Amino acid sequence: MIVHIDCGKGWRGGQSQALYLTEGLKKKGFDVSLICQAGSPLWQKAMDAGIKVYPLKMNFEFDPVSVFKISKILKKKGAQILHFHDSHSATLGILASLLYPVPIKISARKVDFSVRGNPFRRLKYDKLVSAVIAVSNGVKSVLIKDGIPESKIYTIYEGTDLKKFDIGGKKEDWKEKLGFRRDRFLAGIVAYLADHKGHIYLIESAKILKERGADMEILIIGDGELKDFLVSKTKELGVEDMVKFLGFRNDVPNLLKAIDLFVLSSHLEGLCTSLLDAMASKLPIVATRTGGIPEAVEDGVNGILVPPRNSSALAEAIFNLYKNRNLLIEMGERGYERAKKLFSVEKMVENTVFLYNKLLEEKGLKPLRIE
Repeated sequence: MIVHIDCGKGWRGGQSQALYLTEGLKKKGFDVSLICQAGSPLWQKAMDAGIKVYPLKMNFEFDPVSVFKISKILKKKGAQILHFHDSHSATLGILASLLYPVPIKISARKVDFSVRGNPFRRLKYDKLVSAVIAVSNGVKSVLIKDGIPESKIYTIYEGTDLKKFDIGGKKEDWKEKLGFRRDRFLAGIVAYLADHKGHIYLIESAKILKERGADMEILIIGDGELKDFLVSKTKELGVEDMVKFLGFRNDVPNLLKAIDLFVLSSHLEGLCTSLLDAMASKLPIVATRTGGIPEAVEDGVNGILVPPRNSSALAEAIFNLYKNRNLLIEMGERGYERAKKLFSVEKMVENTVFLYNKLLEEKGLKPLRIE
């Protein structure tokens, strides 16, 4: 009945959200299937979760073989709802639905990049789908500016698994277990190493923090195409002893338990699942005022917001929290309460089911029943 498509080959925030949602729908007793890249981390994790998975080699956006195979799956499942988790998935799914019509088609938009310059991409978020899920009001506002009808856009926040990040033990003990000094102040970012994540500004801020005498390490967790450039930049600025590249890690919950402060330096950002994970870990945040970030981080409440592309402001905010350890704890607790209220997986699943039923009823179809 419900078919999801995700074309991601790696494991990033989008794939974790696809897994959270399909797993949540399955737990409620809905007939849900997932089409994803064969051999991908999402395929393996969805299999382990007991989700009905159809692995395909989706090689490119207009792959005719994938379109045909997806249409066969849609027919086999008698799909009524087709939910796309990225732009390439939307293309393949929309084309497949020309071969086997599906009454409800939904595109998720998780980034705040403009769609204005690409006519077909605009169609994918307007005429060719029933609705668009924006992961934040920041993303929604970009879509509206690009000409997508507001009536077609629904904001549904991404979610984090609060239980996954509820890890016992003292922060100092976790630092020691992971190879850091027990008394070392750790700031960290978990993000793909791409330009829009703004790692360069965080590295530049490290130079300022070092000059101000901050005894800390900045952990860059994640991999990506900019790694070599960023590593060379730390050497050029003389902060290679302060900035540590940990690469892609499978133990992020443990690392967040050891970290004192989470930093997000993006200049474009839909919402950022790593930010929500940090809030679930009771971490205070220093982040940029862009995209959907201010919907998660209340300036002065559970973190500090600074202008994007501003290394000095980033350094100042980090230094202020580095010097005020009591405020770190207070902000972390407030962030956790905010995550529990607005950004839980359960809330995301509930809101998605509500949208499914609204669209089904508008088509005169029987709504899904929440177990």
